[in-house]
Amino acid sequence: MTSNQEDKIISEFLESIGPWRDFVVIGGGIALFIYKLYLTDPKLKNPPVGTRDIDSLIPRKIPEISEKNIHSYLQEIAGLTPDTPDTNFAHEY
Repeated sequence: MTSNQEDKIISEFLESIGPWRDFVVIGGGIALFIYKLYLTDPKLKNPPVGTRDIDSLIPRKIPEISEKNIHSYLQEIAGLTPDTPDTNFAHEY
C-alpha cells in the first residue's frame, strides 16, 4: 500500500466520524502508519510498520453534538456497518 493510499484511508475514516472526530483517538496498528506518514523521515530505511485496521478509542461520555448517536451516524450517514452481527459499537450510557 502506498503512502497516498494510507493517507486516503485515514482521511476517509476521519471524515466518516463526522462531528465526533475531535473526540476520537486513533489507536492500534494504524497509529504506526500515521506516525510513518506524518512524523518520520521518509528516507528512513526501516519505517514503522503496523496493521491496517483502525482501532478508534472513544470516551464513555462524549458531548451531545448531533441528533444521532455515533452508531446511527456511522451506519446511516457514512454507510458503515459492523464486521460482526453482534457488534453494537456505540452503546448509550
